[in-house]
Amino acid sequence: MKLPSILNLMTDDLAVDLGTSRTRVFARGRGIVVNEPSLLAYDAPSREVVAVGLEALELEGRASEDIQIISPLQDGVVADSTYAGKLLEHYIRKARDRRSSISRRVLISIAADATDIEHYALRYAAKEASVGNVHFINKGLVTILGSGVAPEDQRATMVVDIGAGTTTIAAMVHNHLIFTRTLRVGGNDMDIALINMIKQNHNLLVGPRTAERVKNRTRLRRSARPGTDHHGQGTQHHRRQSRNGRRQQHRNPRSS
Repeated sequence: MKLPSILNLMTDDLAVDLGTSRTRVFARGRGIVVNEPSLLAYDAPSREVVAVGLEALELEGRASEDIQIISPLQDGVVADSTYAGKLLEHYIRKARDRRSSISRRVLISIAADATDIEHYALRYAAKEASVGNVHFINKGLVTILGSGVAPEDQRATMVVDIGAGTTTIAAMVHNHLIFTRTLRVGGNDMDIALINMIKQNHNLLVGPRTAERVKNRTRLRRSARPGTDHHGQGTQHHRRQSRNGRRQQHRNPRSS
């Protein structure tokens, strides 16, 4: 029997974007194979992981008091190296799709201005995920290339990528990255600002998910008629009065 080549026992190279809100894994030759929330649920008494990603998201509001649901990344950096490693290990195993326990290389994006501590935390998380051959790549470069700009394009290009916890700004000219910066502010901060604005101006309490939905629909209204969502329908939101806690329903009628 002919033994398989050692190269055939390895999976394709993997690229990982560990985001505050979502984690994406790209496999060479297969495209994006993982795109799930950067959430993890664990049992507090035993510290054992019970769910990751979409499964952890489904436990929100339904799990027992012993189950804690966290994001191991905050503002684009590793906040808990151990659980970030568990998260990374789960998604890399999922990306490998039972093909092998070995990957040739794993590429992880990181901010150009990341501190030594942030580098160490990410490398430690990769080690916890049993990733030996790990390489880091400038997140600004990833932002430029991921936007569809061809490397041979000689024009000056600037891209602003607003994530949940960070905003990455990158500029390239004549095939050279000339500027990149990652700001510790993103979509989550917009949600908080919306929550505070609605409470202050309308005396109403809304949750983070409602705020995010309002934010996304406001963005989509640029191409829709005033007072409608992107399907042309009136928008409807549930919230509570901040004084008495009563639940209300509000609907922005469709404009005629």
